[in-house]
Amino acid sequence: MTELYFTRCPVPTATTLAARTGMLDAELAPLEVRIASLQAAGNEHLLPHHFDHGLPGLIREGGNIPALWARASSVPTRLVGVTWVDEYQVILAARDSGIAGAADLAGRRIGLPRTQGRVVDIEHAMALRGFERALSLAALTLEDVVPVELDPVSIDVTRTGLGQESYAAARVALAEGVVDAVWVKGAAGMRIRRELDAVVVSDLGAHPDPAMRINNGTPRTVTVHAELLERRPEVVTRYLVGLLRAARWAESGGSEVGAALAAETGGSDGDVAAAYGRGPFVSFAPRLDDPVLDALRDQERFLAGHGFVPAPAGGSATWDEWVVTEPLRAAEKLVADARLEASA
Repeated sequence: MTELYFTRCPVPTATTLAARTGMLDAELAPLEVRIASLQAAGNEHLLPHHFDHGLPGLIREGGNIPALWARASSVPTRLVGVTWVDEYQVILAARDSGIAGAADLAGRRIGLPRTQGRVVDIEHAMALRGFERALSLAALTLEDVVPVELDPVSIDVTRTGLGQESYAAARVALAEGVVDAVWVKGAAGMRIRRELDAVVVSDLGAHPDPAMRINNGTPRTVTVHAELLERRPEVVTRYLVGLLRAARWAESGGSEVGAALAAETGGSDGDVAAAYGRGPFVSFAPRLDDPVLDALRDQERFLAGHGFVPAPAGGSATWDEWVVTEPLRAAEKLVADARLEASA
């Protein structure tokens, strides 16, 4: 395995920063490994693996829904890191709707997008999860609202790859009064709120309880194929070193960081700055402690309960098998040793 791929979602990730700054190349070059972006590879047959993780030489950082789907579907992957970058995620309503808070959603129409062409409908799952979280704050459940499925969007992932977030269907449905409320996130969601002058019904992304912020992007998973970890564990460790270095660089908060994230998300510098890093739990550094793992378990229960991921089959890795801590511990030691050597 000397030619590998990385893939990431079009949101702020440590992988984006490590790739754009050359830190990934710097870490992997001594191992005689070439690594390239899956999206930039120009091979349409590879693109679906961002979602199904069926490519042995692939390292993925992104939303946790495809990662949890792959685990439950017996795809031999391993979780080697988790990052948590809080993001703008809100329930919006039209200003003349009479909806001011989560309690006002009772009996109202909520927009649930449908996307076809992927192994799991991520957009539908995200919106449903967002509404479930918001309703729970008012002692309501999904049974207390009227779900409205928005016109399905068909995506050919072999041709389009990963587009930047837009929530176009939700925007149109809210603007035209087809629904009373929608869930959106990120810089695109912030832009929709501003363009529609919509009311923020529930600001989940800024809620002090991490459980209220759990969704596809919080937390994000760093997963690798089990074959890569078995055959080239040093590659996985050095990749994580690159992410740790990029996370430390991001702490500077300089203009280069903002420019890199704006380019990745398609948002303006101002929207990106406001949409990400608003909450109390912001870190590009991969970790594998109990809080982030508990959040993933909670997310998996929700997804399985609503049929987005299958119940783990006989070939599925158990949690103890899926979570592999050794590469991250080795990476953290390499970074710490390098700092000590630099300060000596």
